[in-house]
Amino acid sequence: MQLIAVDLQSPEQNISRFSDAICRLGDSQHCMPSVWLVKSSLSNALIKRVLQPHLGEDDRLIITGLSDNYAEVGLPLESTDWVWEDTIQEVGTTGAPREQLHE
Repeated sequence: MQLIAVDLQSPEQNISRFSDAICRLGDSQHCMPSVWLVKSSLSNALIKRVLQPHLGEDDRLIITGLSDNYAEVGLPLESTDWVWEDTIQEVGTTGAPREQLHE
């Protein structure tokens, strides 16, 4: 699972076009205004190549993989459940019980 964050500085760039491009990468959730969680079989480098045409010269983009060593505050429960099911459960982490992640 990847976390993709973008800062569209260029006024001509359209966040909905960028979001559409992300949705084509695989199952995704738009969890914060400029942040998506994406389940994709593509590498981060390939995702960058796919998204780069949707960026302007002054825009910024970061793509990183999520692991069982992540933390968050205030994300929608739907997003945290989705990350837990895909990342933590698959890794087989023996950390905190699922219920404690929502405290």
